[in-house]
Amino acid sequence: MSPPSLVLCMAGLYRRFRTAGYSTPKFLLPLGGRTILSHIVFELKPERLVLVANRRDLEHRQRIEDSVRSAGVEASELLFIEDTDGQAITASVGAQKLLDLGWSGPVLFHNVDTILRGRSLPELGKILQRDAGYVDVFQSDSPAYSYVRVDGSQVIEIREKEVISHLATTGLYGFRSPQTYQAALQRTGQGSKGEFYISDVYRTLLEEGARIVIDQGTLQRETLVLGTPQEYEAAIAVREARR
Repeated sequence: MSPPSLVLCMAGLYRRFRTAGYSTPKFLLPLGGRTILSHIVFELKPERLVLVANRRDLEHRQRIEDSVRSAGVEASELLFIEDTDGQAITASVGAQKLLDLGWSGPVLFHNVDTILRGRSLPELGKILQRDAGYVDVFQSDSPAYSYVRVDGSQVIEIREKEVISHLATTGLYGFRSPQTYQAALQRTGQGSKGEFYISDVYRTLLEEGARIVIDQGTLQRETLVLGTPQEYEAAIAVREARR
């Protein structure tokens, strides 16, 4: 079984960074000699990669491609789209591209502001052979993140920006196949909190009795969230202090 294909959802507007004075998209900001995007791709090491970016960032095409290549990935698909109604719709564009390319294996969706270390795509592929979905988690109690409630390793509830447990989502979401995701999205009547989230799609699957799981082992692995200027600047400060 081949490892999952990876779709990076990078079509956001990054308002907090722009408000803070950053003119470069946050995924292209430097961190220890690489861009954030390069770190993300390097750590996950996908064999198949689709990047779905906002048309507003078209001028950065070359830097995006260079970041991917510097992470050791030569073959990737880079799409530029208009604004969407949320990450779930952006993910759908990537899922459709995989279907157009003939991919019917497992798929992972991820954001471009969280660096994950110690995750194995081949191992996640084995999970998604067995279960309909996978949610990557880390420990937190901040209301800035989204959360799952579990019974053992099985997800029984997922909520956006609601602290329902100590298990926050990292933004890495898995589905058995692009078809599984697209069909569940079509059955999801409406989003939550003003836009469509991937968690809304999971809720549809959970309501239908599908098995969605976590891996408790990720709680011992590094999750570096860089979603706000404060988080990014704190990460820079930590690196400077270690030099």
